[in-house]
Amino acid sequence: MAISTSRRRLSALARREAILAAAKPVFGSAGYHAATTREIAAAAGISEALLYQHFPGKRELFEAVIERAAADLESRLCQADGAADPVRAAMQAYFDFVQDESALYRVFFHEALQSDPAFGRLHRDISRRILELVEGGIGELAEAPPGARLDVVAQALAGMVSQLALWWVEDRGLAKGEIVERAARMARAIYMTEATHGYQAD
Repeated sequence: MAISTSRRRLSALARREAILAAAKPVFGSAGYHAATTREIAAAAGISEALLYQHFPGKRELFEAVIERAAADLESRLCQADGAADPVRAAMQAYFDFVQDESALYRVFFHEALQSDPAFGRLHRDISRRILELVEGGIGELAEAPPGARLDVVAQALAGMVSQLALWWVEDRGLAKGEIVERAARMARAIYMTEATHGYQAD
């Protein structure tokens, strides 16, 4: 009875936060498709009916968990903007995030996104937010040749980093410090190629 009273005293926002906190490890360990709202409700210490008062279903709950993780990544990347070497700092922030959220990262990119195309919208929204940070953080293409496109650089970087991180989190054949240095070097190479040559029509 005391537990029920305590549960009722939580605000709607606090209850939602508690559900999200409980859902993340369940999705990370079981995967999106195998995880159930019953398991998540049990992990949160509530009834399944109460969970549905805050989230219409498993999809909406998973999206909220991913959005929360994306906001965390966005915050980390923003902090890298003021670093002496923003490219390396951004790679460090990204791979720190991947290490901390390895299970969730793997579930989203390797399972949910590939097996359920409906999550493509969510992936595009997250990618667009990250690309905006890349565009702002890597710097202006000062005195770049005609046709140089920072948005092309951002797209190339985003694709390279996300796939490299997925490979690393599943293989772990390299230490994090080494993969960060290699990713930063590749990012600079992509940037300098466009900044130096741009687009040259035949």
